[in-house]
Amino acid sequence: RVERQNLEQHLKECSLQEVECDFSYAGCRVKLHRKGFARHMEENAQNHMRMTQGKLRDVAAGMDNQIAGLQKANTDQKEKLEEEIAQLQERVKEVQDQKNRQIAELQKASRNQKEKFETQLQQVNVDLQKRVKEVQDQKNRQISEVQEALKQKDRQLAGIAAQVREKDEQITRLVAALNERVKSLESRTSLIELPMPKSRVPPFEFTMPNFSSYRKKRFKEYEDAPCFYTHSGGYKMQVRTIPDRLAGKEANSAVWSEVMSVFVYVVKGDFDDLLKWPLKA
Repeated sequence: RVERQNLEQHLKECSLQEVECDFSYAGCRVKLHRKGFARHMEENAQNHMRMTQGKLRDVAAGMDNQIAGLQKANTDQKEKLEEEIAQLQERVKEVQDQKNRQIAELQKASRNQKEKFETQLQQVNVDLQKRVKEVQDQKNRQISEVQEALKQKDRQLAGIAAQVREKDEQITRLVAALNERVKSLESRTSLIELPMPKSRVPPFEFTMPNFSSYRKKRFKEYEDAPCFYTHSGGYKMQVRTIPDRLAGKEANSAVWSEVMSVFVYVVKGDFDDLLKWPLKA
């Protein structure tokens, strides 16, 4: 039972609470109980690294496609504007040629008529130059917009690169921690010996010296055998014996002197975190 005021904290710490993997963003769809979270992270560190690298490659590929699209659009727009400018320049040339022809014709006419035509041609020239300037300004604005978009994409790529470096550092630290954990477990395993007198594999055999004198001890004076493991990296056990002998008038000593209790129980071992519980005989 959990008290209501502790329910929220319990849900955050409950070992049976279902949680998602920290690498779900990279494609890991595993949902598991919180108690198996650490083991999942240790066993799937390489898979998580590959998922993260694949995710980053997909993001980078998408950004490359976007940049390529923008560059192509910029090139197409530039070519289109250059074509329009060329057309305008051709039009200006045509107008200039027309102007020259008209000037030649006006030279034959009166001065007043000539001035009139020159004024009209000047206005046409001013309008064309104004139009050319507008087109040029529009082209410059579009080029500036494309350049700003490219700069923004560069900033986004820089941010993604920073995230990639951060993830790589996290993965490096995780791998280093896992390696340290493995080394620690290997060193602990190499230091453990099974203190069994005659056998290191089941069935185990224990020898009790001076058994006759031991039987004469009072009730509840017990002896503990050295601890042993059920197998390499297994459960740690211990055997305890008690001579169930009552003294004086409390019981018939002839009966109780023939009885001895033997207990086998589990003690705290070095591999408890790696074993399945509860222990089943």
